[in-house]
Amino acid sequence: MKTISPAFQMGVRVAVGVAFTVILGLYLRVRYDYWATMTVFLVMCPSWGATIQKGFRRLGMTVLGCFIAGIIYPHVNDSKIVLFICFIISVFLVIYVLKTSYIWGMFYGGFMLVFMYGLLGGWTYSLLYSRIAATAAGCVIAILVSRFIFPASSAFKFSRELPAILKKLNSILEKTVQNILKNEDEEQHLFYNDEISDLFNDYSSLKGEHILASYESLLIRRKGILSKRFISLLDIFTRNLLHLIRLAPEIEKNNYSHFFNETIVLLSNGIDEKLKSLIVFLKDNKLEDTPKYELNAEKLSLLYRNAKNAGASDDDLLVVTAVIYYLRRMNENLRQVIELHSDNKI
Repeated sequence: MKTISPAFQMGVRVAVGVAFTVILGLYLRVRYDYWATMTVFLVMCPSWGATIQKGFRRLGMTVLGCFIAGIIYPHVNDSKIVLFICFIISVFLVIYVLKTSYIWGMFYGGFMLVFMYGLLGGWTYSLLYSRIAATAAGCVIAILVSRFIFPASSAFKFSRELPAILKKLNSILEKTVQNILKNEDEEQHLFYNDEISDLFNDYSSLKGEHILASYESLLIRRKGILSKRFISLLDIFTRNLLHLIRLAPEIEKNNYSHFFNETIVLLSNGIDEKLKSLIVFLKDNKLEDTPKYELNAEKLSLLYRNAKNAGASDDDLLVVTAVIYYLRRMNENLRQVIELHSDNKI
């Protein structure tokens, strides 16, 4: 299947789904069976998780749009001109919102359908029931075909892309810590680096795949990297990294961060080891024990006293405190992921 192009696979899925729907409609002699056929054509997506999501959205918003427009219809059906105006407005709204919101496009599509049939001969509750049944049938057929004909899983795609994201997080964290410890050029501002922008674009895409993967396990409790707990911890980790990136350019020579060099390196090494362990797990299905890198509170207090005695201001210490806090939180996030997985709780 790897040698077959995604476009060819998608074409086969849609063709099979449409063919099956047409044959089924002819065999059962179902009225308005073309609604089901059109639904299959429009709902089918590259992954079956995306097809389930789009099917639910299409069915729900089509029914809602038809229902609300059906309430309006009796009050305007006496005038063909008013019906025509409502129809044209509905067409405009469908096209206007479709590129930015598929959900609302389907909602106004329900409006358009009601007023169009109102112009052609009249909208009735039997048409509403037929629309619901045909749309539901089309969604079910699209989901089944997407699941069994060249199946492409969003969960698999998420699992495959996750190691690359973790590697990028690790690389950017290393550069950020180096900047904090002044091991790199002070003119470099990581927050404006294209690498950061690319990371967050990739991360947004990864979260989208995670949402689609949830549709593939509607009746199954999601575990491991597909659990909600995992993605929420990764969210917190990424937000804390963003805070670190913002802090890095603020640390100047008189920050006295050199007093805390060992502590910051210790925490960042802990994160590095845990990230590497997660990547190994994702690739080899093994999860090795990693050091916890606990901080000694007494030593940390001594570092503060020494920095204060050397002339560090409260603002200087505040910045260093924030750096240590975010690194500790990131370490804690990764520790929870490893412990929860080890206990089979996610």
